[in-house]
Amino acid sequence: MNLNASMYASGVDAITEQFGVSKQKARIPQMMFLVAYAFGCELWAPWSEEYGRWPIQQMSLFLVNIWQIPCALAPNYGTYVVCRFLGGLSTAG
Repeated sequence: MNLNASMYASGVDAITEQFGVSKQKARIPQMMFLVAYAFGCELWAPWSEEYGRWPIQQMSLFLVNIWQIPCALAPNYGTYVVCRFLGGLSTAG
């Protein structure tokens, strides 16, 4: 599917520990990323047709990476979930 989502499972224990949530709740940001990814692809598609794939893929990758910074520095679980969602929405598959 997507490396950003598939590698998530190996970090569930650390997320559980960091935010004090259950393992089930720690998987919600992965689900949010994948749902947003489904819509993100559709949002980026018209620009890809208009401006070409390379610049749009680069912009998408840049935004996904930018959203990972607040994920790494998230002070609480809610911030983490929102940033994962925005990272998924920024992904042009």
